[in-house]
Amino acid sequence: MRKTVVGKAGTVLLVAILVTLIMVPVSCQWSVPKDAVPRSEKRLDGNITIEPQSGIYCCMKEILPFPVLVFLHGAMRFTVNINDSESGIDRVVFFINGAQQFIDTEAPYQYTLTGGWFLKFTISAWADGMMSDPVVVYRIFP
Repeated sequence: MRKTVVGKAGTVLLVAILVTLIMVPVSCQWSVPKDAVPRSEKRLDGNITIEPQSGIYCCMKEILPFPVLVFLHGAMRFTVNINDSESGIDRVVFFINGAQQFIDTEAPYQYTLTGGWFLKFTISAWADGMMSDPVVVYRIFP
């Protein structure tokens, strides 16, 4: 009889993910503090999104497609995609649960989270007057 160690580990992992998705409440601040972002006369003419938005990741590599974004372990890299006809973006501000975390001034606009946040949180980005939709992230092991 063949042992299925990988099958048992996969089952335990899936149960841990499902428990986290169901049991952990999220408290998010959707508005941006007035002093958190610079004011600018120009405004973004397109839209702004954050990638990745779904899937199961480990050490910045996608393992499986999944309907929500789950990081199992290791660093997480978020990239902002901006559709703007004028492309006059000078900075992108990243927020976790509404609190400013990082400002990137060079394209590609990226933020690498290496520790600290655990379980369920949201990440969003701001660029020239436009806020991205928040992406809900589940992190199992920091």
